[in-house]
Amino acid sequence: MKIDETTVRHVAKLASLDVTDEEVTTFSKELSAILDYVDLLSQADFSALNPADRHHEAVIISGLSPLRPDVAERRFTRQQLMINAALPLDPDEDAFFRVPKILES
Repeated sequence: MKIDETTVRHVAKLASLDVTDEEVTTFSKELSAILDYVDLLSQADFSALNPADRHHEAVIISGLSPLRPDVAERRFTRQQLMINAALPLDPDEDAFFRVPKILES
């Protein structure tokens, strides 16, 4: 499916995005390629697959998952994390990030 530049500009306007002419051209090509791939998938025959099968769960249960275990661990000290704070730390409340006020009461 072809997404033309007019459609890209229209969607960008709806999303309140400023896009350059170069980005419009790039997005037009990329979105067209994505929709072509989705169209290709819609033509695939999935009739042999049972929707009730849960292969991903079998992989995880069998221990063959490529993902690491989800275990809580402390990787950084509080002081290491607070280095990234946007505003200076308040000595009385050094456990929290302080951020600039954006809403008026």
